[in-house]
Amino acid sequence: MRTSAPVGGTSVLLTNEENSVLYSLFGTGCDSLASAVVRYFKGENESNWVLKGCGVVCCIKDKNYKDYFIRIYDVIRRIPLLEQRLFLEMDYTEELKCFHVLQSDDGPVGLAFASLEEAKHFAHTVNGRLRSMRAAAIEKPSSNLHTVGSQPIVQAGIYSLNPTKLSDQGVTSIRGKTKSKGKKQKLTSKDISNPSNFRHIEHVGYDREAKTFDISSQESAIMRNILRAIGREDAMNIPSERTFVYNFAREHGGLEEVNDDDIY
Repeated sequence: MRTSAPVGGTSVLLTNEENSVLYSLFGTGCDSLASAVVRYFKGENESNWVLKGCGVVCCIKDKNYKDYFIRIYDVIRRIPLLEQRLFLEMDYTEELKCFHVLQSDDGPVGLAFASLEEAKHFAHTVNGRLRSMRAAAIEKPSSNLHTVGSQPIVQAGIYSLNPTKLSDQGVTSIRGKTKSKGKKQKLTSKDISNPSNFRHIEHVGYDREAKTFDISSQESAIMRNILRAIGREDAMNIPSERTFVYNFAREHGGLEEVNDDDIY
């Protein structure tokens, strides 16, 4: 039995049995906010749409992922045909009353609706959900100002790595770009700046002609403190002992990493 207007997540063009089959394809933890019978197309270029198939498009609330998706199912063969997660930058436009376009991760997707009522209801549902997501993204930072700086704000669909503490040596900065319309970005050499913030740590040089180490007065004081702490201050005058202390310090970060707290 068919209804005259969309009811919840069912399609007015499907029988109750067909709607039941549709719901069985969602899996557990999923609810449909809107469903409609469509033919769907992929845009290969600016002027060419290619028909990919027919099915039922659904706006799904997936509790497993705690997210919303647009999914297309083939009720006859009982298989999924397409899936696209809703993201903040997504555009869903009504080019015609019965032909809508959404921006997917793989490019534009066209939806030709069999029912104008279903088309209207589906567009209202999807765009309403997108507006709610954007409003929540704006309100969330203002309500959590005390956590700014300690926790990164991440938009839906954008994954961030755990912060990693980096040394100042040889760090190269990467200029990030804003994700646009769900398309994947490619990193090029232009995105990577020259190495910066180098810090020269080793100041002790070996003079091959004099066969001695060139040690600054500050570094000499540090080495003397190290030897004094172990009761071998006289080793400053013994090249082999002094070389051992320098090599040990270099292997553990260099003399600049040594301070009085470390020694005593």
